[in-house]
Amino acid sequence: MRLSSIIKWKPENAEAVYKRFEEFGKGNAPDDVKQAFNNINVIVWEKLASNRVVSVIEGEELDLTIWISYWQNLADFEIIETSINLLDPEVLRKYMPPSFIRK
Repeated sequence: MRLSSIIKWKPENAEAVYKRFEEFGKGNAPDDVKQAFNNINVIVWEKLASNRVVSVIEGEELDLTIWISYWQNLADFEIIETSINLLDPEVLRKYMPPSFIRK
């Protein structure tokens, strides 16, 4: 399943969002969330403003649901189905800075 998500958080939640993101990177997320994240391809992650992020993600619906539920108390998600082929190398070159491409 390919989805685009627009993630918005209230300015007063920004510190908590960044803190959780840091903690996730240190492995402090619940095991099911880490496993779900490992199964999801996050292809585009672009900070548009201080409280808005756009990402294009691909994965099984259950993994996406687990991932979104981890952030849901801090952010609102708008999920949109997309036809972008996230595994197409041309798409990656066009839309992703090289440092964002997960191997």
